[in-house]
Amino acid sequence: MPLFHKLFIMALSFPIVCLMGIVGINEYQLRTSQTLTLPIQGYDPRDLLSGYYLRYKVKYGIKCPKKSKSKTERSSKPAYICFKPEKSITYSPPENCSLFIKGKCYPFTNEFQSKNINRYYIPEDRAKEIEKLFTSAKKQEVVLSVTKKGHALVKDILINGESIKKLINRL
Repeated sequence: MPLFHKLFIMALSFPIVCLMGIVGINEYQLRTSQTLTLPIQGYDPRDLLSGYYLRYKVKYGIKCPKKSKSKTERSSKPAYICFKPEKSITYSPPENCSLFIKGKCYPFTNEFQSKNINRYYIPEDRAKEIEKLFTSAKKQEVVLSVTKKGHALVKDILINGESIKKLINRL
């Protein structure tokens, strides 16, 4: 086999191997992490540039502590919200906490936010029905998969205690 063909095959297989690695890492994280369910509020059911998704605000049930440091320093430093054994927020990795999420405290609102858990992609053809379900729902929650290092991934969205995946299949 000529060198050109070998290089061509390697060039084609490299992105596939990388994608498989990313999927494998995320699957491992979902299977080995702890599950945490938190309430959500306020949502935007669409985004014209990124496709359809539900964008919401996670209600952690605790505000960031006000510190004497400048607001810009506080917003650039990572924060950690501990859920077990008791709910608290610190600016250093918690030592005696069995379940925590890494994120940031934002100075103007004193609210904790963690990236990549405030949106959930939905099928475009079901967006209108899901929007109606959200507006009429009494209880909306997000189910998170949280690693030992505090990284969180969205596993599911619950509408009145029922999985959005099951609701989409029934629509």
